[in-house]
Amino acid sequence: MRFFSLLLISLIILSVTTKTYSQSKEKPNPGAPPETNQYQFVIGKWELDISYKDKNGNWNEYKGEWICTWMVNGYLLHQDWKGPFIRGSEFKAFDSQKQKWVGKYFYEGRPWATSEGEWKEGQIITLKNNSNTSAKNSINRETYYDIKGDSFKVKSEISLDDGKTWQEGFYKIKAQRK
Repeated sequence: MRFFSLLLISLIILSVTTKTYSQSKEKPNPGAPPETNQYQFVIGKWELDISYKDKNGNWNEYKGEWICTWMVNGYLLHQDWKGPFIRGSEFKAFDSQKQKWVGKYFYEGRPWATSEGEWKEGQIITLKNNSNTSAKNSINRETYYDIKGDSFKVKSEISLDDGKTWQEGFYKIKAQRK
C-alpha cells in the first residue's frame, strides 16, 4: 500500500511539474518583464538555410535546425542550434536594469561567450563578442529582421574597430517554421 501511495504522489508531482514546464516552453512567464515577449516569435522548431563565409571569403550553403523554448518557468530563452558542422546553445533573458537582452552562448569546442541586444524598429540587434572565433577582439552584430509568423532572417556584421564601422559578417540565415 505504501508503494502505491508513493507512486501516486510521484505521478501527481510529475504531472504538475510537466504541466508547468510545458507552459513555460511555449510562452514567457506573465510575471516576466513585458519585453520578454519580443523573442516570442522564435519559439518553436525552425529549418534553417545557412550561408557561411569561409576563411577564403567563399560562401557555403547548408541546412540547420533551431529549436527555441522558454526555460526557468518562462524567464529565460533557450536557443538550441544544430548544423552539420557545429552545435551549440544560447541562453538569453531580458535585464530590466540594463533595458537589454543579455546572454551567454556556447558552441562545441569553443569557450563560453556573451551577448547583449535590444529590440529596435521591428528588429532584434544583438552584439556578440568574438573571443571564440578567428576574428579575435571583434564584435559580431547579429540582426533578426524580416520577422513574420512563419519565417525570419538573421544577418551577421563584423566590426574590427569597437563598433565604429561595420562590414559583412560570416553568416546569413533564413529560418522557416517547421
